[in-house]
Amino acid sequence: MVVCILLITLRCTPPKLVWHFELAEDAKETCLDESAVLHTTSGISLLTDLLVLVLPIKTISGMI
Repeated sequence: MVVCILLITLRCTPPKLVWHFELAEDAKETCLDESAVLHTTSGISLLTDLLVLVLPIKTISGMI
């Protein structure tokens, strides 16, 4: 989750371009592709969700 936050926050160089959209239009080459950032963070979130679901299965099945 920390990686996702950092990736979203620091996708532009300098980072102030993330919040100042009028500057981002002039400096498009200094920002990462937004769809690539969103796909990456979605993949990381999906992986962590699956791990949270799968990891405790052995422990829970031993309790039954």
